[in-house]
Amino acid sequence: SPENFYFASNVFNASSQYVGAVVWRSSIAAMAAGGSLGFQYVTSPQIGGSSYRLTQNAGARMYWAYHESTTALRTLWWDDGVNTVFFESKPMAAWSFNYAADPGPDGRDWTGRADSRILGAYQSLTEFGFLWHSGPIGGQTRNFVRLARFSLADRSMIEERSLWNNGLSFMYPAAATNAAGHLGISCALGGGPYFPSSV
Repeated sequence: SPENFYFASNVFNASSQYVGAVVWRSSIAAMAAGGSLGFQYVTSPQIGGSSYRLTQNAGARMYWAYHESTTALRTLWWDDGVNTVFFESKPMAAWSFNYAADPGPDGRDWTGRADSRILGAYQSLTEFGFLWHSGPIGGQTRNFVRLARFSLADRSMIEERSLWNNGLSFMYPAAATNAAGHLGISCALGGGPYFPSSV
């Protein structure tokens, strides 16, 4: 944001066991001054979820999200100068975390590290959004990428969209916007006769 540098991480103990997740922020001005650095934080026992993905190019309000289920997304936000984190649940079209193996011509399964966490998060001049991948569901017979877009004005849903093709899998999305607010999305694709590549 203009005032703070935001961080997010899962937390593990000395035995490599997952114990929670945290979002914290520190003042950019304090970093530039090179003196003592304070921070504010919220943890998963307070806000739920894990594996938080913060929006790229955030303004004075930082957004992030996590899946409550395969039909609900929790969006959260934290304003500069405010101590409280707010959140709300958004109904989503159903998706699946049962990812299908989709090896390329060499037999290697490039989809094998897939999980349900949100991988892409962005903010533009008028909207914010999140991307993740889904296993096959309904008429979509290969793994695909799901995009959920929300209005900055009132956080209402703009649309849900799937990036898919029943001839190959789309996975591992990322997203960012440029200075004009134009959204760019990248993801991996492949499977069957296609070696994994990016687009």
